[in-house]
Amino acid sequence: MQVSDKARAEVKWWRDSTRGLSPATPILRCEPNLVIFSDASLQAWGAACGGEKTGGAWTAIEKKSHINELELLAAFLAIQTFSKGKRDIHVRIFVDNTTTMACVNKMGSSRSSSLDLLAKDIWGWCNNRNLWLSAARIAGKDNVVADRESRTVNNDTEWMLNTNLLCSALKIL
Repeated sequence: MQVSDKARAEVKWWRDSTRGLSPATPILRCEPNLVIFSDASLQAWGAACGGEKTGGAWTAIEKKSHINELELLAAFLAIQTFSKGKRDIHVRIFVDNTTTMACVNKMGSSRSSSLDLLAKDIWGWCNNRNLWLSAARIAGKDNVVADRESRTVNNDTEWMLNTNLLCSALKIL
């Protein structure tokens, strides 16, 4: 039997990701310690957690991505924002996109290589902090705060310096 390079990489990822776990370490967690809601539109992403909210506009390159990729990226940004500094907890992310929910819960995607890579990035980030992640579905009509944030773009906070001008200015200094 021949094993593909991708299959070898998957087995290696599982081996590396579970190293150090004792047989008594539960894979499934009970109630989450942190609950996050996320959403994406074609213009921006938004998230909410415990009365706080955040979001931002997509870059020109990100705007060209499929909505499923944007939804999964929004979930990742929300997790990074609200889980920063946290360790050893169970984080539940509520999303209104079933593809995102499946990619998180299955730790990847067999249908899309870009979603698979992003899901692995999410789990790698969580593993480095010993965060257990689970995703659950919320109806779009009930995901009010995250949805509003994903449709609100504050242009005063979405800017960057022109790289050429910055380099020229720094050379003068």
